[in-house]
Amino acid sequence: MQDKNYSLYDGLFHVKKIIKKRLEFDPNIFIFVTWWSASGKTSRVANNIQKFFKEESIVLSMDNYFKWKEYFQKHNITFDEPEAIDIDLLVSHLELLKDGNIVYIPGYDFNKGVSIPESIKVEPKRIIIIEWLFTLDDRFEEVSDLNIFVETAVNGRLIRRVLRDVKRTKQKVNQIVDIFVEVVHPMHMKHIEPQKKNADVIILNEFIPYLEVKGLDIEKFINENNIPTLS
Repeated sequence: MQDKNYSLYDGLFHVKKIIKKRLEFDPNIFIFVTWWSASGKTSRVANNIQKFFKEESIVLSMDNYFKWKEYFQKHNITFDEPEAIDIDLLVSHLELLKDGNIVYIPGYDFNKGVSIPESIKVEPKRIIIIEWLFTLDDRFEEVSDLNIFVETAVNGRLIRRVLRDVKRTKQKVNQIVDIFVEVVHPMHMKHIEPQKKNADVIILNEFIPYLEVKGLDIEKFINENNIPTLS
């Protein structure tokens, strides 16, 4: 059996080959990308795929399908649980896109905690990449063509989250660590890790201290140092 575990750039190169081969026979392909929180999934995986295939592809985020704040409060759930997402609506939209139809997906106002129905027009593309925490859920089995799980060691994820939230939310480091330890990590062990069994490709996206702590442009660094990429 072929090993499905890859380093970041070997994994991206492998995924590119799979997609190009599938497009020889299929009119479209749906790629689902799941990651651990702060594993760098969008910029390194979903957006790299989209960048390579350009106008043939689009990235959709599951966070457009969050339920409203009152639902969270009534059912005592957090953003880190699959119940927070209207998965049935997302599946119905993906089925329409797969059949070549335009759909109008919801937006989400995080300040007010409300969904804004049918606010974003999405046209069908040959390659549709769906990314979020729960995209390898069993309920997507019928519409998924390729499942990718992005993995990062817990220390790297914690550092990335601290670097992100200190700037984004102005929280203190101890507050960010407490939330990670008490909520984020347990929820991910419960809901995210089990999805790995559905992955076709597992990509390791480890934390790179000398680049990320300094806030350097990683893509520029890769290009200047001739590190192999999708192109």
